[in-house]
Amino acid sequence: MGRGRVELKRIENKINRQVTFAKRRNGLLKKAYELSVLCDAEVALIIFSNRGKLYEFCSTSSSMLKTLDRYQNCTYGAVEVNKPAKELEQSSYREYLKLKARFESLQRTQRNLLGEDLGPLNTKELEQIEQQLDSSLNLVRSTKEHMLVEANRTLTMKLEEINSRNHYRQSWEGSDPHNGHSQGFFQPLECNPTLQIGHDYRYNNIASDQINFTTQAQHVNGFVHGWML
Repeated sequence: MGRGRVELKRIENKINRQVTFAKRRNGLLKKAYELSVLCDAEVALIIFSNRGKLYEFCSTSSSMLKTLDRYQNCTYGAVEVNKPAKELEQSSYREYLKLKARFESLQRTQRNLLGEDLGPLNTKELEQIEQQLDSSLNLVRSTKEHMLVEANRTLTMKLEEINSRNHYRQSWEGSDPHNGHSQGFFQPLECNPTLQIGHDYRYNNIASDQINFTTQAQHVNGFVHGWML
């Protein structure tokens, strides 16, 4: 009993549809491989599932892109070759006219922005040019103000740094008035090791002055040496 013919329509059951897709896909890939081997043909097969997953087969050793480039050259290249020369010339001329019109429009707009050739323009076109100029002027002013603010901020930081350094240096180099008084108060005592026997009024006067000065200094410091007691 032969197998009945399958009706070609979408399989509604999701599981059956996935199973059928897997079987038919594997069979198609197998047939493509057999065709490339048996007939020495260049075969390229691309399959996308309903979920967007790609399945492909290419008989060439390089890549699928080489086969696709060959297909594009054979398909679209032949169409270009078969076009009449006059049609190609007309198409090129139309493209040239479009580019020329675009170029002239840009030149005219540039002259209008510079204030030239404003006579043929109507009120609406003049308002559009005015809006463009206002927008450009606002952009220029905004950029200029930003640059000035940044420059002012940099100069302020440098000035504060210089003032801080000068203040630190003045504080370091400045002298305290009490330091000079303290250094002038404590003076080294001169010592005369010569032993004088006898009565010498001159020496007694000098020694008496030194003793008085030493005594005053010691009282200031709050102590008296043991040999003076």
